[in-house]
Amino acid sequence: MRSVDNMPVLDWQDGKNAMRAKLQVMHEGPVVLKMPADMDWSVNGGEFGCTLDDNGIPRDCEGGSLLHRLAELNDMPGPGKH
Repeated sequence: MRSVDNMPVLDWQDGKNAMRAKLQVMHEGPVVLKMPADMDWSVNGGEFGCTLDDNGIPRDCEGGSLLHRLAELNDMPGPGKH
């Protein structure tokens, strides 16, 4: 697993920082998103090119589409939602 020491870390609790995350993803930059503890992750990872880690968390996904879907699933503000 690669180091995240030099990556921006954004807290997505209640949708905060969604636009910053979107911009980082659009520029193909890495970003670490801290998600709420009760986050619903029930997405079809294959739909977003994801691989699932040992805990079932999607990794290496097409970020913009995945963020939008997670925002919908969790009724949170997200990329493209105002």
